[in-house]
Amino acid sequence: MRVSTAIVYLAALFAAAGGAAAARAPADAPAAPPLEPTAAAPGGPLSGLPPVFPDSYHLEWDFSIPYIELLQPQGLKYRVRAWVDRASDSVRVDFGEGEQQNFFLGDAEYSVFPRKHERVCKKFAHGGGPILASDGARAPASDAARAGLLSALRRALLGAPRAAAGAAAPAAGLLGTPVLPDLSAGGWEPTGESVLDGRAVVQWRLKRRQEAGEKTDEYFFYVTTDGAPVKLHSVGRDFFEHSHYDEYIYDFTAWQPGPVDPSVFKLPDLCSGLEAAPGEARRGAGALLAAAALPAAHLEGRDRAHYVAFSRQQGREHEGPEDFARRAAAFGENKARIDAHNAAVVRGGPDAPTHTLALNRFGDWTREEREGALLGRGLVRSGKPRMPPLEVFQRTLPDEELPDSLDWRGSPADFAVKDQAQCGSCYAFAATGTLEGAWFVHTGNGRSFSEQQMIDCAWDEGPKGCDGGDPIDVFEYVAKKGGIAQTQDYPYRGLNGYCRDNVTRMEGLFRGYARVPSRDEAAVREALLMHGPLSVGVDADFDFAFYSGGIYHEKRCALRPAKLNHAVVLVGYGSDRGRGFWVVKNSWSKYWGVDGYIKIRRAGNDCGIASDAVYALVAEGAAAPGAPERARAAALAGGRARAARGAAGGAGWGGGVAAAQL
Repeated sequence: MRVSTAIVYLAALFAAAGGAAAARAPADAPAAPPLEPTAAAPGGPLSGLPPVFPDSYHLEWDFSIPYIELLQPQGLKYRVRAWVDRASDSVRVDFGEGEQQNFFLGDAEYSVFPRKHERVCKKFAHGGGPILASDGARAPASDAARAGLLSALRRALLGAPRAAAGAAAPAAGLLGTPVLPDLSAGGWEPTGESVLDGRAVVQWRLKRRQEAGEKTDEYFFYVTTDGAPVKLHSVGRDFFEHSHYDEYIYDFTAWQPGPVDPSVFKLPDLCSGLEAAPGEARRGAGALLAAAALPAAHLEGRDRAHYVAFSRQQGREHEGPEDFARRAAAFGENKARIDAHNAAVVRGGPDAPTHTLALNRFGDWTREEREGALLGRGLVRSGKPRMPPLEVFQRTLPDEELPDSLDWRGSPADFAVKDQAQCGSCYAFAATGTLEGAWFVHTGNGRSFSEQQMIDCAWDEGPKGCDGGDPIDVFEYVAKKGGIAQTQDYPYRGLNGYCRDNVTRMEGLFRGYARVPSRDEAAVREALLMHGPLSVGVDADFDFAFYSGGIYHEKRCALRPAKLNHAVVLVGYGSDRGRGFWVVKNSWSKYWGVDGYIKIRRAGNDCGIASDAVYALVAEGAAAPGAPERARAAALAGGRARAARGAAGGAGWGGGVAAAQL
């Protein structure tokens, strides 16, 4: 929710949709010039020095996330093309066949993308401002904490200017990250020569162990003997969002150093005449996607001694002594807080925290910056009246008859931990999570439903594609449409695409949704038992993004529905040594939290989890007799089995917080 002065990682993923032709760039979009043979880069592996990449170049690569192959047959792979010209302060990034384009020209960003069946252009000022759009819409306002995000984004794309010989390194701000990895930075080491795809390459390796955790970040970068990039393979956390630990692969397909044809940066006619309105700060989803898709965006370091080491490992470049001092102060405060928190966990006691934290790439960010970029999109109310529920859940069981534990994980009601990448689509994943659960509970058939259909097609009901939405609006769209497609028929891309609901078969049939009485935790438990996984909102501020194990509890969390900023799926509940918890599935891949899940304290409506719980209603005539009873029996058995493992001190969800397990 995605959701932090920074860029969000991967707000758009592009994969071919089963059998459907990929959208092409419009006729007025400037065509990309053909690539010429690669020229040798200065320095390079044979000279004994790391290659130095130029200030201007054209680069193409295929980006893929192998984990997605487990979720949809087509996997997730898309082409990215980037043109960088530092001299003119210009960058262009295209995705797929040009379906989405982003231009960064001086102090402005233009994002061209599909809105349902149309193509629109939005302009964003790097100094702030929502911005007028070609469709007449005004970009929504956001917190003042996001001011300057686009300016930082431009620096991230272009990198910092190089200093003259003997001069101090110039500043580039918090996100002064080059497009390609800087192999001269600390930690990178050549590990030998080999042959990759028939080309002689030198392999460079960067390996770091995450602090306060058991995972290791490892990166392999392959360059030819004349300095051309060939492949980057990373297993670790991304640099810009959610502490998102995952596997990412970049296969570079074209590389042309040297001057870039100025015509490449000519805007489509669609963008003519747009003016940025002064005032509110707002980053565009396309800007986030463009910066996040850069290969160097995923190199993340950690502090081992002091902030100088941390900032060097992170590739931080500061705007001057004041900026360095401010970042160092934020780093010191964050590290002290995290160390104190984890020390309190170890000491124990009646008031000790029940979850652990990990210092990571957000180490020198302020709270306002983290919230501005990490939680600025995702669960977003459209401003229009919500579709009313068809039902309000009514309890029928007394408290003593509610089971002590319940767990839908491992059943078809909880299909899998999915990966929204960094498209602000948590609302779509929370909605499909309860749609999938209700479909299995009431029909006996397990299905994976399409989040991408919601991103592409539900604009009229309120969502804004990769810029956030509300699960309620998704239910409204599905009810109006008469169904939802399966993932295999409408696979996830994480990019605003053209709506294809008129050419895709609808599988799941739903008539609306039901609401659970707000803040009634007993009603939430019973609804979870009777109807399967629930869509819920949570306040994911504070330490949520850094969760690493235990039962999460944050006293400062908001409770009102309007203050909740992240949509997730509630799949179970239980207790550990007398402490009740909810089992919550996130959409940040299995590498976040503990296999993609988090435990949240089950008391006092912690983080608003019981404030806005809803579930989907299957269409009349679709339900199968006896299916709910069979599904509930399986969920109860799963809860008992996991509770037994926990009582025996087993690993995983029954383990202790000291082991950073749930």
